[in-house]
Parts: sequence; structure tokens; C-alpha cells
Amino acid sequence: RESLKITQLKGTIAWQQTPDDWIASSPIIELDSPDLKTKSRLSLSIPKTEGQKTFMDLQTAFASDDVSKASYYLPASAMKKTVVDWLDRAFISGRVPRGNMLFYGNLSDFPFTGGQGIFETRFEVDQLELAYDPEWPHVIDLGGEVLFLQGGLQVDLRKGLSDKVKINQAKVTIPALGKSEHLLVQGELE
Repeated sequence: RESLKITQLKGTIAWQQTPDDWIASSPIIELDSPDLKTKSRLSLSIPKTEGQKTFMDLQTAFASDDVSKASYYLPASAMKKTVVDWLDRAFISGRVPRGNMLFYGNLSDFPFTGGQGIFETRFEVDQLELAYDPEWPHVIDLGGEVLFLQGGLQVDLRKGLSDKVKINQAKVTIPALGKSEHLLVQGELE
């Protein structure tokens, strides 16, 4: 993977030692890159005792004018190669005018499918072109909201076009990413 190009990174990180933990925290960390802008609040608690879990509370607001670069900002080394390959080729163009991410829990408990923490990423997409499968026509001019919650995915589309099919509204759900055998789609097309 390529190195991230960061135009500006600013913020203050406080580092504190308690009897039980090392704590790193910041009320705001701002990152600007050519493809992504973020503002984050962070609290990370790293236990001194072996066997204890590292806890993170991370809240991030983000926006991007080029979704084709989105996969560069994801933890590819922690993801399946097939998923990373799909993400690298699926998002042709489009933008994310606004989005938010919350990670609250022990890092080792992720993706929190048993409710031991919270992972939620919600963002708007606009003018998105998606190459879902090489055998299928691209879906263009997609607009809507994407929600990753715990281990699932829900996409609420307001518009889009694929070949000669106009999407007026659609809801796409994958209840358990990596485990669900089916993609659930419900919508209004013409």
C-alpha cells in the first residue's frame, strides 16, 4: 500500500500515566490530506498489566471529495485480501460530503457483534459510481446514506442509475459482513 499523503495534521495529545494505565487523549486532532479531511476526539487507555485489554473511545467527523481513494485510509492489514481488492476497484468516483465514525470499546473485542462495544460509521454519498462486479454494469449517480453498525451494513439510496434502470429508492442490507450469504435489496425502480 502507498504511504498516506498528509497536507496538515494538527492537535494536542496529552499523555498520562496512572497506577494501572497509560492514557493518551486529545479533544481534537485535525487531518487534511488531498483525499480526506477529518476532525477526531480520542481517548486511548493502554493497561500496564499484561492480559488486560486496551480501550479506545474515538469519535471522528470526515468528508472526502474522491471516494476512489477511500480504501487507502482503511486498515487493510486487518482486512481480508478479497475485501481490500474489491474496495480498491469498486469505488470509481463520487464524494462523501459528511460522515461520522464512533469506536467505543476494547480493541480486541472489535467488531462488537456481541454488544461489548460500539462501532458505528455513518456517511452520505453523492454522485457515486460503483463497480460492484466486473460482470455487471456500473451503478452511477448514487446518492444516499451508508451505515456500518457493529458487524452489519445498511445502505439507504435516494437515487441512482444502472444501465437503463433508474433507482428511485432502495435499501440494501448485509446483516453480518463476512458471514451473510445474501445481500438483501428492497426498493423502487423504473
